[in-house]
Amino acid sequence: MIKNTQKLACGLLIAGAFVSHSASSGHWQKEKNLQWGSHALVHAQHQHIEVEKQVLFNKDNSALLIIDAQQAYVPGTADFWPTLYYPQYPVPPQNIDHDILNKITRIATLAQGAKEAGLKTSITYEGFPEMHSPFITQIESELSETTQRFYKAYFNSTQEAPINNAMQQLLDNGITQIIVAGAETDVCVLQTVLGLKKMGFDVFVVSDAVFSTEVYTRPTFKRMQQAGIKLTKTDQILGALNGEEKIILSPRYGIQQRYNLYQGNRHKMASVTFNLDANNIKLAEHDNKEAIAYRARQWSNYVTYSFVPGSGMATFNISAEGKSYTAALSKPANLQSVSNINQVVKGMQQAGKNQAIISGVVSEKELINATIKLIEAGIVPVILEDNLMGKKMDPIHFLDTVYSLGAIPSTFKTTGYEMTQAIEFIDLSEDEINSVINMHNNSDTQTLIELMPALR
Repeated sequence: MIKNTQKLACGLLIAGAFVSHSASSGHWQKEKNLQWGSHALVHAQHQHIEVEKQVLFNKDNSALLIIDAQQAYVPGTADFWPTLYYPQYPVPPQNIDHDILNKITRIATLAQGAKEAGLKTSITYEGFPEMHSPFITQIESELSETTQRFYKAYFNSTQEAPINNAMQQLLDNGITQIIVAGAETDVCVLQTVLGLKKMGFDVFVVSDAVFSTEVYTRPTFKRMQQAGIKLTKTDQILGALNGEEKIILSPRYGIQQRYNLYQGNRHKMASVTFNLDANNIKLAEHDNKEAIAYRARQWSNYVTYSFVPGSGMATFNISAEGKSYTAALSKPANLQSVSNINQVVKGMQQAGKNQAIISGVVSEKELINATIKLIEAGIVPVILEDNLMGKKMDPIHFLDTVYSLGAIPSTFKTTGYEMTQAIEFIDLSEDEINSVINMHNNSDTQTLIELMPALR
């Protein structure tokens, strides 16, 4: 994440969630049960949320990985890469994480604790040996002399052969628990811990020792929990390193663990928007419509100018009322205007796509029904939580329902970096690179994902 022009950037499903619909939508509820199967709904209603975990951390079974704790990723400093390369774009004041210095101190404390306990420690630098931002000095000073150091271009560290080999060696030596801290929470930390989980590690993310330009971390932490990754705090890890036999998991969310891991693939994605007409946008509900409007504009630019022509992304807009797509957003050349989710399923299957990236203006009923239909068809629903508004109520009140049913919590930034996968265009084809450049040239405002105004 060095230069922007070199990269692109279900809850508590209880009976009460449907009380408000019981009189008017009994037919819908019956149809939904028939489509999805009552077992899945009953299972979601009676979920168990783990509060604590019995643990044993020692040098024979545990290791520490600190990801990209580099000076370039500390907002508000002279070394922050958007400020360094794009000083004309101010950092929105609401984007400053006022706890970031404490988070850096906690990472340093973890490094010290791991050193004292004899745990193997590894760190990653995003970049190359000849071009990278230095590690944060406070953390660097606490690292053991035996710390393994790796450079990476891919956001998912496990895609780099030297790192993957080192992690596999840990597993081969019986080190199956890995403690993770660093940056950025919603990009390299997220993608790496999913990769580590896929390798077979029991992954513990230290939730108060990770940081990002995105201060709204809920979708990222929910996705980690959904993937079976343990979230805990620095004091809990340090206590366990000193002999405590259990840790408290925090934060915790009322969502089910997903049946399999999801990792984004731009070649399998379709953009699925709901009700993007002028009237629905005007009447939509959200606590921060200004921030949503910014992301909606930028996402439409990414899709229209970059991923449709470059990567063959399919696009759909669902409007049961048959209303026209808004003129305020870029309109993809291949946009299919449809009236229901069944048409989207059919279109995605014909296009060979199985990841539906969902945004727009949606009701609770529409989103739950779409999630059920998509999963039933073998398609993964991915919710751009920071690019979604609700009909009559903010979707924050019903998102956990669809997450427990298997939809993926995500954001524009997280999905954007899953699509590009690496810095320096190294994972993109020539056509995709040209499309990214075209997207930047056609966007009428700055396109740095890192500088979008904070959502919540």
